[in-house]
Amino acid sequence: MTPYRLERLETDQGTFKVVGEHTPTRATVSALELLSTDGWVAIDMAHPNVKPLVDALEADILTELSNRSSD
Repeated sequence: MTPYRLERLETDQGTFKVVGEHTPTRATVSALELLSTDGWVAIDMAHPNVKPLVDALEADILTELSNRSSD
């Protein structure tokens, strides 16, 4: 898998900073921050509600990475 870092990913779920690894069809997330009214807030990756969020973000992450590789 190839490491990646997205400094600003805008999605329907919010705006995120994302760090992880990817292949052309799969993205994993090792660190996640959410842009709130107070600035960037780190997300606890061990919290049970985070897995559904990461699953929901995977398509947006892959799209962004694909767009960057075609630039």
